[in-house]
Amino acid sequence: MVKRVQYQLDGSLLLISDNNVYPPITLNPDTDDGIEIIGKVVNISKDFC
Repeated sequence: MVKRVQYQLDGSLLLISDNNVYPPITLNPDTDDGIEIIGKVVNISKDFC
């Protein structure tokens, strides 16, 4: 799953997809076990033709 991560003031994480079909997901690290960020997207290639 590739999402943008917004850290919220209350300590939760908001996971946002670039595809508007998928709604944002809110995670609370204090109550949601197993949250692990394992990578970072550093490049995107597109065909602009």
